[in-house]
Amino acid sequence: MVTRDTEKAIDPYAAVESLRTALGDVGVRFPSLGVDLGSPELKLIGLGRISAAVALRLADALRAGGGVSAGVDLRVDAMVVDTQGDRLGFVAGFEGPCVRIRPVAGGRGWDADPVRVRPATEAERLAALGERNHALNLASGRRWLG
Repeated sequence: MVTRDTEKAIDPYAAVESLRTALGDVGVRFPSLGVDLGSPELKLIGLGRISAAVALRLADALRAGGGVSAGVDLRVDAMVVDTQGDRLGFVAGFEGPCVRIRPVAGGRGWDADPVRVRPATEAERLAALGERNHALNLASGRRWLG
């Protein structure tokens, strides 16, 4: 962790390379990333302008690094399990620091702590989709033979 005392000793060129490597590890590239030479005593880093697609990839990478287990798919419509209530649903979006999840078979969504969200297993996915189809058939008046 960087403190104010250690901040003065940081080499901005090393910081740029460290950031470039970390961003590259998650598939993000800032073409204009570099040391800001306008105020060398401030040791500022210029991030430059990025496309909307790069911004979304960066946001996904930050969410994944914010305490969520590696490999958790938090894209909208990904099927996940909220381990706090052992509930299965689809990622509907994000509300502040929370993941908004909607139930597979419909109904009222809820907010979950991203640290407590994990990807649904294949068995959970198949069972949930079967339940969802059953609920949709009941709602439409059709009989489900299964």
